Amino acid sequence: MRNTTKRCMRIDKMCKIKIEKLDWDTSFLGFPVGRLDLTNCRVSNMSPILEKYVSEAKTMGYKLIYLFSNELIALDNNLFKTALLADEKIVYNKKVPTETKKIAREELLIPIQSYYKKEVTSSLLNIAYESGKYSRFKTDSNFSESVFQQMYSIWLERSISGEIADDVLVYKEGDKILGLLTYTIRTDKTCVIGLIGVDPQAQRKRIGSKLLSSLESQLRLHNISNIEVATQNKNVKACSFYEKNKYQIKNITNIYHIWL
Repeated sequence: MRNTTKRCMRIDKMCKIKIEKLDWDTSFLGFPVGRLDLTNCRVSNMSPILEKYVSEAKTMGYKLIYLFSNELIALDNNLFKTALLADEKIVYNKKVPTETKKIAREELLIPIQSYYKKEVTSSLLNIAYESGKYSRFKTDSNFSESVFQQMYSIWLERSISGEIADDVLVYKEGDKILGLLTYTIRTDKTCVIGLIGVDPQAQRKRIGSKLLSSLESQLRLHNISNIEVATQNKNVKACSFYEKNKYQIKNITNIYHIWL
């Protein structure tokens, strides 16, 4: 036991491990939620570390811990109520082409524009829900459907208000919005796509690709050369979509939900 404790202390110092309280998630979900990041840890046996921090999290009153790891972890269900691999998060990256391809006349007429209204419409909400159908907050059965919908509704509302997004692009046919893309520009001049989705009834019209192309055109004007977007490994359709649009995998992170 003493040797295990010393080993954990050495790993703590090496990996800078600590449980971080997530204030927004705690407030939104109504119970204490924390984050445990092991992505910088390269240890063959995670069990002693996990046991230490799960015990600590219980003592601190946490009900849910998001565990981030680059490696797959064998979970001992004797340590907690429930634990699951909630997401294999894939971050895709693309360098914005410096030269544009020759644009066909019909492409110049693509009905994509910034959304300046502050109204969260039902069509926008439905597209946001569609974009998140593989979200860990939807696939984890410990959350109700209303939690997922409220979370994405807030995400969309805060994006439209400009609180967490620099712009919101929409694809319209007539008065109907059929596609949505939100993004923000980081201080390192990387564009990070937030929500991206297409009305289920309007798919297979290349609306998603047109939104990405329109975004790239805007980024070139502002000398932004890098784009990142995250999706889930289980969302095969989304992964295929990004790869067809010449995005490459930057990293994959395993995210576990540990319910205490």
